Amino acid sequence: GFGPSDILFGGVGKSEAEIADGVRAGVKLLNVESRVEIARVAAAAEAAGRVVDVGIRVNPEIEVSAAHAYIETGESGHKFGIPSEEVAGAITQIIASPWLRLRAIVM
Repeated sequence: GFGPSDILFGGVGKSEAEIADGVRAGVKLLNVESRVEIARVAAAAEAAGRVVDVGIRVNPEIEVSAAHAYIETGESGHKFGIPSEEVAGAITQIIASPWLRLRAIVM
């Protein structure tokens, strides 16, 4: 198996309990999918008294003409990742928190 410090924790729909578990366990990096999730991670980090390394999953909002409808994830309006026009605000939100450290931008 892998220890928590070897885990990059990502995925859509993480519950508050899952986020808190990842923070308490000390995962290497927690990828966030929204500004709401940034706030949840910051709250969990504060509750655990632990600074958390985070990555932002950016929705690149590209047009994909040949992808199957079930696997299209990077187009405008899709729910996966932070829309490109919100990335600057998300970065500011992370930097403003003493409990979060921005370590990655993922597409």
